[in-house]
Amino acid sequence: GPLLQPTALTSLRTGQTAAAAFKAVEGKAYSRIVLLGPSHHMSQSFTGGAVPTVEYFRTPLGSIPLDRQACEALTKGRHFAADDRPHGPEHCLEMELPLLQTALTDPIIVPVLIGTINPEVIESMAKTLRGVVDDKTLIVVSTDFTHYGPNFGYVPFTERVPEMLRRLDFAAIERILAVDRRGFMDMVGQTGATICGRGGIAVTLELLGDSDVEGVMLSYTTSGAMTQDYSNSVSYASIALCRDAAAPLSEAEQDCLLAIARDQLREHLATGKELTDLAKRYPLTGRLKKTAPVFVTIKREGELRGCIGHVAPIVPLHESVRANTVSACQDPRFTTDPVTAAEEPKVHLEISVLSRHRMIGSPEEIEIGRDGLIIRRGTNQGLFLPQVPVEQKWDLNQYLTGLCRKAGLPASALKDRGTRIFRFSAQVFGERRAGQGE
Repeated sequence: GPLLQPTALTSLRTGQTAAAAFKAVEGKAYSRIVLLGPSHHMSQSFTGGAVPTVEYFRTPLGSIPLDRQACEALTKGRHFAADDRPHGPEHCLEMELPLLQTALTDPIIVPVLIGTINPEVIESMAKTLRGVVDDKTLIVVSTDFTHYGPNFGYVPFTERVPEMLRRLDFAAIERILAVDRRGFMDMVGQTGATICGRGGIAVTLELLGDSDVEGVMLSYTTSGAMTQDYSNSVSYASIALCRDAAAPLSEAEQDCLLAIARDQLREHLATGKELTDLAKRYPLTGRLKKTAPVFVTIKREGELRGCIGHVAPIVPLHESVRANTVSACQDPRFTTDPVTAAEEPKVHLEISVLSRHRMIGSPEEIEIGRDGLIIRRGTNQGLFLPQVPVEQKWDLNQYLTGLCRKAGLPASALKDRGTRIFRFSAQVFGERRAGQGE
């Protein structure tokens, strides 16, 4: 489906995954492209960003001019310096250029290599970048994700390596999709995840954290999957951060998702099988094909029978609804009393399409009925959809303590500096009657 105009991309140094990133911006108009990447050879010799002094970069497809005015504006700010030395032996930005030249007409670039960083440097660099980044600027972050194996000195696990790598990578990806700089850097610090371009990612998330952007997952793979050898593996993901949230789903789009959920529920309970060829069976619009966070809730006579979903926009919306319908039938809270085929006509399905979640600074920001909440501390996490406190007739204190309880945290965690709370809204819609598919 068509993307909104991306504001930022993570792009990888592998063909198909990188191509997915640049396909998202193909033919679009940008005044400049800010390129952020890690200095692989000199990162310990400078702090912040190194900006080249040259007039252009050259590839086999021709020369790409630098936006000298923007480059010079950066070097007047803190933690940016005019320095060609890190760029001499580097490759991470140059490898993006032929793709940029193919996707865009006459691109103009602002190349920045990043050395040593810390939270203060990240905030300072983002503040300086705001002076050159406008609505017509594209930011491209060049990075790989986890470098796993003895060749990289990173072997945090040896069993179920493909599954564990995906879990590790998506812990980072989910925080990028949420535009959560602090959460991303906390995750990197806690796991030691070897994401080479983490500096560029962190600066971009800090820069865009207060703006109206939402993440879209474009592509993910690993070298282990490509070679069928996970003894050493590098992960790759391409992500777009797009301005302006999409309009609410139309009634026809809502009905389409509810039909998918009902048909999948009936099929799963009757045969245990998954629906296939959704694009042929249902009138999928572009928005239904885009990635989006979504929950599916199953109720019977107002009582919960299952509720499962995705917090981050990783899976296309229609596919996420299908998969989460199956998962909701297997909600671990109802292991001893799962939904059965006999009660399928009696249950009611509800779908909640989530907005991007944003960290709150104070509980006073929370509005019951509008805001769903996520709480995180360490590896503990809990979520309530916006409709939960309304249905439970909770006040704010009950809402927050219930959230802690769901995350397996004491109520005192609300006062812990390591605890973070996020709010989000949701477009919630359900069947007009139980067993609507009848």
